[in-house]
Parts: sequence; C-alpha cells; structure tokens
Amino acid sequence: TSTIHTPQNLRVAGETFPGDSPATYISADNGVEVGDFTNFGPGVGLISVNHDPVRNHEPVSAPPIRIGRFCWLGMNAIVLPGVQLGDFTVVG
Repeated sequence: TSTIHTPQNLRVAGETFPGDSPATYISADNGVEVGDFTNFGPGVGLISVNHDPVRNHEPVSAPPIRIGRFCWLGMNAIVLPGVQLGDFTVVG
C-alpha cells in the first residue's frame, strides 16, 4: 500500500526498506536519501517537492531530503523538502 513518486530519485542504503510499513508515501521529485537501518512507521510521508503558492501546477526546486542511519520515523510523521536528519534521529 506504499506509493513512491519519481523512484529514480530515491536512494536507500542496504539495510533499509521504506515500503515495509503500510501507507508510506514518498515523493522523491527533488531527491530522497535514506541511510542504513532506518525504520518507517505506518503512514510516514517524505515530500521532497513543493509547489508555487500561486501557480499550483509549478514545482519549486529544493534540496533533497536526507535521512541518516539508524533513524526511526514514527506513525504518520511527515518530512518536508530540504530537511536533513542526522544519524540516530527519532521523529514522532
């Protein structure tokens, strides 16, 4: 039940499986990087792109989302464009 938009821009380290939990949503338009041994709870959203506030159909460029190693994103956590989480970070 997970969704990944622009999967070619998603880089996931060897021991991480972001689609394991149900209802994970990843929009990797501007890039998403996830480190080793990071876990996602159900309903986690990674949204790497936003839209122009006036012209909703136009995307706005942003740095990629970077999530470190050994992180845990709890149920329904949302990570927005340009966010960088260091190793061993918990988002609830």
